[in-house]
Amino acid sequence: VLNQVDQTGRQEAVLGGSLSFPDGNLIISHPNTGLNILGAVEAGSVTIVTQNLDAQASAQLMDGEGANFMNAAPGSRLNILGGKVSATSGDVVLGGPAILIGGGDDGGSEILAPAGSVRIFGGESFRLLPEGGSAGSVRIERLPGSVNGNVLNSQEIRAGQMVEITGETGISNSGLLQADQLGGIVMMRVDEGGVLINEGGALISADIIIPFPLPGPGAALNPDRGDAPSSLSTGLSRIPVVSSPGQSKSSRRVVLRESAPVTGSASSQRQRANQARKDSGERDDAVAGNPSRGTGHLARGRSFFGTRGGSKAKKR
Repeated sequence: VLNQVDQTGRQEAVLGGSLSFPDGNLIISHPNTGLNILGAVEAGSVTIVTQNLDAQASAQLMDGEGANFMNAAPGSRLNILGGKVSATSGDVVLGGPAILIGGGDDGGSEILAPAGSVRIFGGESFRLLPEGGSAGSVRIERLPGSVNGNVLNSQEIRAGQMVEITGETGISNSGLLQADQLGGIVMMRVDEGGVLINEGGALISADIIIPFPLPGPGAALNPDRGDAPSSLSTGLSRIPVVSSPGQSKSSRRVVLRESAPVTGSASSQRQRANQARKDSGERDDAVAGNPSRGTGHLARGRSFFGTRGGSKAKKR
């Protein structure tokens, strides 16, 4: 069942109540001006966009095919302000020239897809690929055109399988991005020259974390050096099992792939500068697990991922 709600007009629209279709596929499109979600939206699968969705695209979605979402107006941003958007069995898809997931007067926002994935696109046009691909498959395919789209999250985004965020020029996260299931993925992509920012206090929790575009040859991150792991502008970083502050242990392993600029906390930036001065031979010893280096904390300050790791043994 597909329930499509089209809203038109010159003023920004506000959804302050609730829409619920627990067993259906709900599509909300508002192609002219901004849309503000203050209430609750729930369905089997949920799609909320401010791009244009024509009759052909609607039919394609009903048949389970891919569909194009086109030509978002620069001012038609999508704001989730204290609202809750949840998919009970499938994916949550959000699209607009700019996506803001922030708090409201009555509390914070939540984007939830416990059995599926959360897909977010900040930009002019995109193609949504069919649902039901293999685990970890992307569904957002960026189409030509640009409105300098971006995604800003300060709240909670939780999915079972994958959190996929694409922004034309930037993605900024100061909240929670979490993929719960085994092999869960958090993927963030920006255009060449775009910026990925993870603010201090943010948390990304997944087995695999992949910023795009894909990097060149990799570099191993030394887990026993200074305040915090640094943000690398290129390469493949394998960060050992880490735990959040106040937790005794964690079962997560993080793989970071990136080549777009990434900005962490001031501590991580300072650490990056310090590490650049270190001897490369010392790094090789640490990566090889040289027993003479001891078992100090991975991060005594806050890392790019807002986590701390390592044992509680005192550093020698």
